[in-house]
Amino acid sequence: MKTGILGGTFDPPHMGHVSLAEAAMEHLGLEEVLFVPANRSPFKRHRQQSPARQRLEMLELLLSDRPQFAVCDIEVQRGGVSYTIETLTDLSFARPSDYWLLMGSDSLQSLRQWKNPEKIVRIARLGVALRDFHSQEELLALLPKEIAEKVDFLPMKPVAISSTELRERAAKGHSLLPWVTPELQRYIQENRLYR
Repeated sequence: MKTGILGGTFDPPHMGHVSLAEAAMEHLGLEEVLFVPANRSPFKRHRQQSPARQRLEMLELLLSDRPQFAVCDIEVQRGGVSYTIETLTDLSFARPSDYWLLMGSDSLQSLRQWKNPEKIVRIARLGVALRDFHSQEELLALLPKEIAEKVDFLPMKPVAISSTELRERAAKGHSLLPWVTPELQRYIQENRLYR
């Protein structure tokens, strides 16, 4: 089994996340992608975030018609600050697979600041979408060899939206379409999220 892991706060999740997962399935031959919302990101401790239950529900709404994608609540169930190495260790024990950790190139550049990055790349390869001006070669040159040799680049058209921008749009009462599904937009409005 070949499995992609896409982590994040998903506050809210959007079509950029779906596009990354679809590109990974196509270019890496993955059979499934697990979307893993962080209970609490170690890099976003001071930002208010929506409750984990609502972020899980939003992901379920966004992915409802995509059976190859699943929501995994392992980090929410664990509680506390979420660390990728703990999640990968637990998942590789509970459900052995060939794992790819999916991310944008901005996350790859900060990977050395994560907890135990050298152990992360022992458990999973890295499926990376280029999100900025760096070429693949420039990006790989910034990384230690043991990380660089575990990177698989994902060709994909960038999706020009972020969760931050969507929160700002929702706060102003603007439409979030086409970056979320109509069902997800309705959920955000009904629960008065980001207001």
